[in-house]
Amino acid sequence: MCDHLPTIPPATDDPAVSSRLRRFVPVGGAVAFTMWAAAVVQGYSQATVTATLPFTREALGLSEGEASAVLAVTRLAALGALLFSLWADHRGRRRPILVAFTLMVVAAGSTALAGGAGPFALSQSVVRATSGAVAALGIVWLAERLDPVRRAIGLSLFAAASSFGAGLALLSLPLAEADPRLPFLISLLGLILIPLMGRFMSESPQFVPLQPRRRPLAALVEKPWRSRLLLITGAAFMAASFTSVGIAFSTERLVNQLHLSTTTAAVVSLSAGTIGAVGLFVGGRLADGWGRRPTSALALLISAAAGVTFYRATSLPLVIAALTVSAFATFAYVPAFSAHRSELFPTTVRATAGTTAHTAGTLGSAAGLAFGSLVIDQWGLGSTISALALACLAGAALTLFLPETRGEDLTSP
Repeated sequence: MCDHLPTIPPATDDPAVSSRLRRFVPVGGAVAFTMWAAAVVQGYSQATVTATLPFTREALGLSEGEASAVLAVTRLAALGALLFSLWADHRGRRRPILVAFTLMVVAAGSTALAGGAGPFALSQSVVRATSGAVAALGIVWLAERLDPVRRAIGLSLFAAASSFGAGLALLSLPLAEADPRLPFLISLLGLILIPLMGRFMSESPQFVPLQPRRRPLAALVEKPWRSRLLLITGAAFMAASFTSVGIAFSTERLVNQLHLSTTTAAVVSLSAGTIGAVGLFVGGRLADGWGRRPTSALALLISAAAGVTFYRATSLPLVIAALTVSAFATFAYVPAFSAHRSELFPTTVRATAGTTAHTAGTLGSAAGLAFGSLVIDQWGLGSTISALALACLAGAALTLFLPETRGEDLTSP
């Protein structure tokens, strides 16, 4: 499937070639495989900490509330991703992605050496900053190649690879039961990809460097980009404050609250995630046909309802159904939101805008987890999730105030 990822070739003065700028052409197999594999590693490295939370939490001697506080601290490091985006808008997309990917893999592997909550939080903070940069800049790198009419479905392939990596993190749950360090050590296998990325990953053909002394953040606060930036970051922040807690404690819910075995919990999570991953392609198709804005808003509404049901229901079949629907809606949101945030801003500030929106989502995750650290031990997970669902609904409302960008041309600076 990845061998047929559509691209827009570099601009040229040849009229015969220029007329084909918007046609789909297959990416070389090596390039497609390398980017797909990089997304798998990114998804695995970012998801390992939450997938193995029941055992890493106990190994560190933390309560649920304390674990939520540690995870909140790591989310704050997402601000570091902005440094990579500023670099990307000034110098190009390729090198920042390569550097961020390398640091991400090393930091994820070094988490295995963490002997306490402090070193653990430090290494995972680096993982969060760099994985956020890889995800955000990877989306920009792809969006600047994809045909406008199929951009969202194209981005869903990248998201699917990242989700597959997160699924592999769940598969490592039995290893975490034996030794919580093992899943983090596996992240180091990603080092194999670095020379391949250096060889096959070219610079974005649409990259246009900023004028000297021109700053991306300064340009973003000008009209009309300022209002768009506030709305997209606000929506990302609100949505992530709910989904972060829901995802972080899903394994905790299955293992320590519903008393499922580690193997059963892994099978349930993987099954729900696998079925739910269809939402990536459904969301991409809806976003390309119906629109970015309504698809994103609907996905958030369904995610909130299903997430609350997952943490409130006591019937195991209903719990599994809610987890599957929640995964489906969350996955459907990804390509619609990714395409939307890429299309709302011009090429010269697209990387910074996209990473700012991604960072806002990560800070929303930190806020949700920080809120959880204050109330989970008193309220319980069910009540905490119900309260945070209101923030998810607010994110859906903010999305509806954004302009629709379906079919937007990204070739202009």
